[in-house]
Amino acid sequence: MTGADQYFGGVVSLDPLVTLSKRSLFHGCTVGIAPLLPEAMRARPALHLLALAWGIATVQEAEALADEISAYRQAWPAGRFLVLANTMDEMGLCQRAGLPAIHFSSLNFVDESQFDRAGGVEKTVDAVYVAGLEGYKRHELARAIPSLRLLYWRPTAAALARMRALLPAAEFYNHELGDGAFSLLQGAEYARAVQGARVGLCLSKREGPMRASIEYQLLDLPVVTVEADGGRVEMMDPAHSRVVPPDPDAVAGAVRDLVDRGFPTGAVRASVLDRLASNRAGVVDLLRPHLREVFGDACGDLTFDDLGKVDLWRTRSSAAVLPEFDAAPV
Repeated sequence: MTGADQYFGGVVSLDPLVTLSKRSLFHGCTVGIAPLLPEAMRARPALHLLALAWGIATVQEAEALADEISAYRQAWPAGRFLVLANTMDEMGLCQRAGLPAIHFSSLNFVDESQFDRAGGVEKTVDAVYVAGLEGYKRHELARAIPSLRLLYWRPTAAALARMRALLPAAEFYNHELGDGAFSLLQGAEYARAVQGARVGLCLSKREGPMRASIEYQLLDLPVVTVEADGGRVEMMDPAHSRVVPPDPDAVAGAVRDLVDRGFPTGAVRASVLDRLASNRAGVVDLLRPHLREVFGDACGDLTFDDLGKVDLWRTRSSAAVLPEFDAAPV
């Protein structure tokens, strides 16, 4: 946990009062932005839509979240929560712990316009892995891939040295661009670096749904993933992905298979866009009964366009979030 003043999310609607934010244990925001609600709004009914940065895979984890929400509601009894589960299993665990929950992956909130396929990018490596150089990302499962690009956020010196020893033939792309110094890739530069590969990799066993998993697809890369919890597999088209055991040879073999298939340009992106459109269109019906329960006849309907205005992927300080409550009637 960082203990920093960092939150994911914001206000969706002021009347009725609805927020959308993410539970991130690493950032210390266990119930999203709900604790930032101004004191003057303590008695106002509110619905807090809570996405999950890290998956819930056990009864104990679901019960821990239920306890945290219960503790919050002792001070803010008018606030209700709806968990946006990344998988059906996650939804079931939350519901059994007494939490209202729907199945709506946080990957549905990706901004596809940021990951549009650019023309003229030469494919120079077989696989790319977008992941921090951390143990749970299991880079060792990529060691049988001879043509590999790594993209990552700033690592410690120890983590970088360990990874270079583990994968000596890989491109450590963030350092190669900076002539040996770390360089953070963003925007079009990041997209082109991903598109320079033929296949995207997902190698962790447990985390959340893994944002890179859908970025690969939006950038028109088929995906090899190991068997995993968290929700990324559910957002993949079996025609353009392979789910394999956590074995380096199995990972490398699946990469070769997808490379050899040579999918038509745009096919992977078109498939995931169809899936996103279908999921987003259905969210109104998923939310309606929960809105009605909290707000009654005054609930109205929220569309995905309303939810999509909130950025769930970038952290913000409390000072940046609080002004969004200012215009709310009290």
